[in-house]
Amino acid sequence: MAALPAEARSARPLGRRGFEVVRCGVGTERARAAAERLVASGCRRLLVWGTAAGLDPELDSGALLVPERVVASDGSFHPVDPMLRRELLAALPAGLTFSGAPLASCAAPLAGAADKIRLRSLTGAGGADMETAGVAAAAAGASWAVVRAVVDPAGWTLPSVVVDGSGALRSPSRIVLALALRPGETAALLRLARAYRRACRSLRSLARALAAAERP
Repeated sequence: MAALPAEARSARPLGRRGFEVVRCGVGTERARAAAERLVASGCRRLLVWGTAAGLDPELDSGALLVPERVVASDGSFHPVDPMLRRELLAALPAGLTFSGAPLASCAAPLAGAADKIRLRSLTGAGGADMETAGVAAAAAGASWAVVRAVVDPAGWTLPSVVVDGSGALRSPSRIVLALALRPGETAALLRLARAYRRACRSLRSLARALAAAERP
Protein backbone atom coordinates (compact mmCIF):
# COMPACT_ATOMS: atom_id res chain seq x y z
CA MET A 1 0.00 0.00 0.00
CA ALA A 2 1.48 3.33 -1.09
CA ALA A 3 0.23 6.90 -0.87
CA LEU A 4 1.71 8.46 -4.00
CA PRO A 5 2.08 7.34 -7.63
CA ALA A 6 5.90 7.25 -7.66
CA GLU A 7 5.90 5.19 -4.46
CA ALA A 8 3.44 2.74 -5.98
CA ARG A 9 5.59 2.42 -9.12
CA SER A 10 8.64 1.58 -7.00
CA ALA A 11 6.68 -1.31 -5.45
CA ARG A 12 5.69 -3.00 -8.73
CA PRO A 13 8.21 -5.85 -8.41
CA LEU A 14 6.36 -6.93 -5.24
CA GLY A 15 3.62 -8.30 -7.47
CA ARG A 16 5.94 -11.28 -8.02
CA ARG A 17 5.96 -11.74 -4.24
CA GLY A 18 2.18 -12.02 -4.06
CA PHE A 19 1.43 -8.44 -3.12
CA GLU A 20 -1.16 -6.32 -4.91
CA VAL A 21 0.04 -2.73 -5.14
CA VAL A 22 -2.72 -0.40 -3.93
CA ARG A 23 -2.50 3.42 -3.93
CA CYS A 24 -4.41 4.81 -0.95
CA GLY A 25 -3.70 8.56 -1.17
CA VAL A 26 -2.16 10.81 1.47
CA GLY A 27 -3.20 10.84 5.11
CA THR A 28 -4.22 8.61 7.99
CA GLU A 29 -7.91 8.40 7.17
CA ARG A 30 -7.41 7.47 3.52
CA ALA A 31 -4.89 4.82 4.49
CA ARG A 32 -7.17 3.42 7.16
CA ALA A 33 -10.13 3.25 4.77
CA ALA A 34 -8.04 1.48 2.14
CA ALA A 35 -6.73 -1.01 4.71
CA GLU A 36 -10.25 -1.71 5.96
CA ARG A 37 -11.38 -2.47 2.42
CA LEU A 38 -8.46 -4.82 1.87
CA VAL A 39 -9.00 -6.69 5.13
CA ALA A 40 -12.74 -6.96 4.42
CA SER A 41 -11.93 -8.47 1.01
CA GLY A 42 -9.86 -11.21 2.65
CA CYS A 43 -6.35 -9.72 2.57
CA ARG A 44 -4.27 -11.15 5.40
CA ARG A 45 -0.92 -9.44 4.78
CA LEU A 46 -0.43 -5.69 4.48
CA LEU A 47 2.79 -3.87 3.67
CA VAL A 48 2.90 -0.10 3.98
CA TRP A 49 5.37 1.24 1.42
CA GLY A 50 6.66 4.69 0.59
CA THR A 51 8.61 7.67 1.83
CA ALA A 52 9.01 9.49 5.11
CA ALA A 53 10.48 12.53 6.78
CA GLY A 54 13.72 11.79 8.59
CA LEU A 55 13.86 12.42 12.33
CA ASP A 56 17.17 10.73 13.18
CA PRO A 57 19.99 13.15 12.24
CA GLU A 58 22.16 10.16 11.30
CA LEU A 59 19.85 9.16 8.42
CA ASP A 60 20.32 10.69 4.97
CA SER A 61 17.98 10.70 1.98
CA GLY A 62 17.44 7.16 0.73
CA ALA A 63 17.94 5.45 4.09
CA LEU A 64 15.30 2.79 4.75
CA LEU A 65 13.13 2.61 7.85
CA VAL A 66 12.02 -0.91 8.82
CA PRO A 67 10.57 -0.30 12.30
CA GLU A 68 9.45 -2.80 14.91
CA ARG A 69 6.60 -0.52 15.91
CA VAL A 70 4.71 2.61 14.95
CA VAL A 71 3.87 5.41 17.37
CA ALA A 72 0.43 6.89 16.73
CA SER A 73 -0.34 10.57 17.30
CA ASP A 74 -2.03 9.71 20.62
CA GLY A 75 1.18 8.07 21.86
CA SER A 76 -0.03 4.48 21.50
CA PHE A 77 2.27 1.81 20.05
CA HIS A 78 1.43 -0.59 17.23
CA PRO A 79 3.92 -3.47 16.77
CA VAL A 80 4.47 -4.80 13.26
CA ASP A 81 4.35 -8.51 12.45
CA PRO A 82 7.83 -9.82 13.35
CA MET A 83 7.86 -12.56 10.70
CA LEU A 84 7.02 -10.14 7.89
CA ARG A 85 9.61 -7.71 9.20
CA ARG A 86 12.27 -10.44 9.23
CA GLU A 87 11.40 -11.20 5.61
CA LEU A 88 12.03 -7.56 4.75
CA LEU A 89 15.31 -7.38 6.64
CA ALA A 90 16.61 -10.59 5.09
CA ALA A 91 16.16 -9.09 1.62
CA LEU A 92 17.82 -5.72 2.30
CA PRO A 93 20.36 -5.09 -0.49
CA ALA A 94 23.96 -4.57 0.57
CA GLY A 95 24.95 -0.95 0.78
CA LEU A 96 21.55 0.43 1.77
CA THR A 97 21.42 2.18 5.13
CA PHE A 98 18.50 1.15 7.31
CA SER A 99 17.11 1.86 10.76
CA GLY A 100 14.89 -0.24 12.99
CA ALA A 101 13.90 2.74 15.15
CA PRO A 102 10.16 3.40 15.65
CA LEU A 103 8.17 5.24 13.00
CA ALA A 104 6.07 8.16 14.24
CA SER A 105 2.73 9.30 12.89
CA CYS A 106 2.04 12.92 12.01
CA ALA A 107 -1.17 14.58 10.85
CA ALA A 108 0.54 17.04 8.49
CA PRO A 109 3.91 17.36 6.75
CA LEU A 110 6.76 18.28 9.08
CA ALA A 111 7.79 21.51 7.41
CA GLY A 112 10.71 22.51 9.61
CA ALA A 113 13.65 21.00 11.46
CA ALA A 114 12.20 22.19 14.77
CA ASP A 115 9.05 20.13 14.18
CA LYS A 116 11.18 17.05 13.54
CA ILE A 117 13.29 17.59 16.65
CA ARG A 118 10.16 17.93 18.75
CA LEU A 119 8.58 14.73 17.42
CA ARG A 120 11.78 12.76 17.81
CA SER A 121 12.13 13.90 21.43
CA LEU A 122 8.58 12.71 22.15
CA THR A 123 8.77 9.36 20.37
CA GLY A 124 12.39 8.37 19.79
CA ALA A 125 11.39 7.71 16.17
CA GLY A 126 13.78 7.55 13.24
CA GLY A 127 11.21 8.91 10.79
CA ALA A 128 7.61 10.02 10.41
CA ASP A 129 4.78 9.46 7.97
CA MET A 130 1.06 10.20 7.65
CA GLU A 131 -0.40 6.79 6.75
CA THR A 132 0.99 3.85 8.70
CA ALA A 133 -0.87 4.46 11.96
CA GLY A 134 -4.13 4.35 10.01
CA VAL A 135 -3.21 0.99 8.50
CA ALA A 136 -2.20 -0.35 11.90
CA ALA A 137 -5.58 0.66 13.35
CA ALA A 138 -7.42 -1.20 10.57
CA ALA A 139 -5.24 -4.32 10.38
CA ALA A 140 -7.04 -6.48 12.95
CA GLY A 141 -6.73 -10.09 11.83
CA ALA A 142 -4.02 -9.31 9.27
CA SER A 143 -0.25 -9.25 9.61
CA TRP A 144 1.37 -5.99 8.59
CA ALA A 145 4.71 -4.24 8.39
CA VAL A 146 6.12 -1.05 6.97
CA VAL A 147 9.04 0.12 4.83
CA ARG A 148 9.74 3.80 4.42
CA ALA A 149 12.60 5.58 2.67
CA VAL A 150 13.76 8.92 4.02
CA VAL A 151 13.30 11.87 1.69
CA ASP A 152 14.06 14.98 3.73
CA PRO A 153 16.63 14.40 6.50
CA ALA A 154 16.12 15.70 10.01
CA GLY A 155 17.95 18.97 9.45
CA TRP A 156 16.02 19.98 6.32
CA THR A 157 13.17 22.46 6.10
CA LEU A 158 10.63 21.87 3.33
CA PRO A 159 10.34 24.68 0.77
CA SER A 160 7.18 26.69 1.46
CA VAL A 161 6.05 26.10 -2.15
CA VAL A 162 5.53 22.41 -1.24
CA VAL A 163 3.24 23.06 1.75
CA ASP A 164 0.16 25.24 1.51
CA GLY A 165 -1.19 27.54 4.21
CA SER A 166 -3.24 24.78 5.86
CA GLY A 167 -0.20 22.56 6.28
CA ALA A 168 -1.18 20.19 3.46
CA LEU A 169 0.99 19.19 0.53
CA ARG A 170 0.38 21.12 -2.68
CA SER A 171 -0.29 19.29 -5.92
CA PRO A 172 2.43 19.52 -8.62
CA SER A 173 0.44 22.11 -10.58
CA ARG A 174 0.01 24.27 -7.49
CA ILE A 175 3.71 23.96 -6.71
CA VAL A 176 4.48 25.43 -10.15
CA LEU A 177 2.11 28.33 -9.49
CA ALA A 178 3.56 28.95 -6.03
CA LEU A 179 7.10 28.80 -7.42
CA ALA A 180 6.24 31.55 -9.90
CA LEU A 181 5.63 33.79 -6.88
CA ARG A 182 8.68 32.54 -4.94
CA PRO A 183 11.40 31.75 -7.52
CA GLY A 184 14.03 31.94 -4.80
CA GLU A 185 12.93 28.50 -3.62
CA THR A 186 13.82 26.80 -6.91
CA ALA A 187 17.14 25.42 -5.61
CA ALA A 188 15.53 24.01 -2.47
CA LEU A 189 12.77 22.41 -4.52
CA LEU A 190 15.27 20.81 -6.89
CA ARG A 191 17.21 19.44 -3.91
CA LEU A 192 13.99 17.94 -2.54
CA ALA A 193 13.16 16.40 -5.92
CA ARG A 194 16.60 14.75 -6.06
CA ALA A 195 16.11 13.40 -2.54
CA TYR A 196 12.71 12.00 -3.49
CA ARG A 197 14.19 10.21 -6.50
CA ARG A 198 16.92 8.77 -4.28
CA ALA A 199 14.32 7.51 -1.80
CA CYS A 200 12.33 5.86 -4.58
CA ARG A 201 15.49 4.19 -5.90
CA SER A 202 16.07 2.64 -2.47
CA LEU A 203 12.49 1.38 -2.39
CA ARG A 204 12.76 -0.03 -5.90
CA SER A 205 16.02 -1.78 -4.99
CA LEU A 206 14.39 -3.48 -1.99
CA ALA A 207 11.30 -4.41 -4.02
CA ARG A 208 13.47 -6.14 -6.61
CA ALA A 209 15.43 -7.95 -3.92
CA LEU A 210 12.22 -9.12 -2.26
CA ALA A 211 10.83 -10.32 -5.58
CA ALA A 212 13.98 -12.36 -6.22
CA ALA A 213 14.36 -13.80 -2.72
CA GLU A 214 13.13 -17.19 -1.60
CA ARG A 215 10.38 -17.18 0.99
CA PRO A 216 11.69 -17.91 4.49
